[in-house]
Amino acid sequence: MRNLPLLVSTFIFALLIGVLSTRFAVFPSTTILQGLKSGMALTSAVLPATWHKQPRFRRISDKQASDIVGNRWQSGPAADQFDPKGTLVTGGLWQFMEHCPDYGCIAVAYNPDKSVAQAWPYRPFAIFDQRNLKVNRELEAFLFSPMYNANPVGAKRAKDGSLIITFHMHGGVFPFGLAIAKLGPDGTPIWSRLDYSHHWLTLVEQPDGDHMIYTPALDVGDGSISFTTGQGFATQNTVLHCETAKPYWDTVSVLDSDGAQLAYIKLTEQMVSSNWRTILKRTVDNCDPTHLNYVDVVRAENISSDAPAGPLHPGDMLVSMRNISAIGLIDGKTHELKQVYGGNFSRQHSVHHLKDQKILIFDNQGGDEFTDGSRVIEIDLATGKDRRIFPHATTPAPDDRFFTDVAGHISISADRTRLLATATRQSRAYDIDLATGALIATYDHLHDVRDKADHFPDAATDKGAAFELMAVEFID
Repeated sequence: MRNLPLLVSTFIFALLIGVLSTRFAVFPSTTILQGLKSGMALTSAVLPATWHKQPRFRRISDKQASDIVGNRWQSGPAADQFDPKGTLVTGGLWQFMEHCPDYGCIAVAYNPDKSVAQAWPYRPFAIFDQRNLKVNRELEAFLFSPMYNANPVGAKRAKDGSLIITFHMHGGVFPFGLAIAKLGPDGTPIWSRLDYSHHWLTLVEQPDGDHMIYTPALDVGDGSISFTTGQGFATQNTVLHCETAKPYWDTVSVLDSDGAQLAYIKLTEQMVSSNWRTILKRTVDNCDPTHLNYVDVVRAENISSDAPAGPLHPGDMLVSMRNISAIGLIDGKTHELKQVYGGNFSRQHSVHHLKDQKILIFDNQGGDEFTDGSRVIEIDLATGKDRRIFPHATTPAPDDRFFTDVAGHISISADRTRLLATATRQSRAYDIDLATGALIATYDHLHDVRDKADHFPDAATDKGAAFELMAVEFID
């Protein structure tokens, strides 16, 4: 016990160094914070998976598990006025077990009559087999489990029958952006890239069957982000102090059908050097200043020859930046940021070009005189006017309480008449008429997981499990 005072004083001294270095972001703060991240990853890998919840599990529903299969889709009040359309639902671990009994389905395609057309088995260990990865960037994790740490986010079915899908991390893994993969009909990877891709992808298919893939991705910086605004005596220096000293720098990754990278657009870097850099002061997270969550491409067929002139041109890219509540416009030819828009929306996701100079936004937290929840709004970039599409005064309860604080996805039908709005944390999607906002159908993301009680204690119930719903897409 003679050494006890020495041990206590050494511990206090080490703790003081750790606190001060982390507070002022000097050596060895980065090492300490990386150690904390790795410690979290170790904990989540060693402890039972239920310690940090199952990936995307939200709650136990009030519906009987035995009644879920075949009853996820429900007709809305306007169902008789519209023809049904095919859809694609992103799944994941333990989801759609009736079709994929091993690990669940990574995605399920529905026919217009809502019978199942195709189900892709989730094969996480094959997708993330390091021997098969085209790109394998480093993760900060003691153990990475494809089963528990990878979460499917956005799926698109190509005309050649393949499925292209993005992934986020789950649990104690850094960074949150993870991967993108192209899968065959049986879920076997054709190619996969652990390249920090994230959120949802956009697929642009060519008449010859080739396609291009646009997806948010990220780089990890070193230190904080700083920039200067103003001139002379009005000069201001701004530093976005990132506590981890490893801020996210958002990028746009463009791939071909073989998974080769065609372009890599450094969005945050362009924002920092642009005339709009002062907008970065609005950020709600200095370590993730822009939080790019969607990239859409303006197609020539969706701009009519007699449309009013405006900023959108074929090939341009629209990008949604959640943490500064802004939309960016990237030139399709030069890949330069040419405009940034703010407005009556907040923490938005999934910006889409609708037609001509109009865009759609999933407005997570904008609110208005009708709702304090989420909205889907249309904005005309030629006039600056906006229109709430959903929900509205005639939306029946409880769907008028449409809300998800994070995520949220939009899909527009090819004929530009219909909208699928996915409220991620409500575990529900809404099929809507774009002209009137009429509710055509709803989809509830419920699953029977009673056979997985050994992995999932919450499954020891006769009720269905509601999972976060990342995306429902039209299949035209």
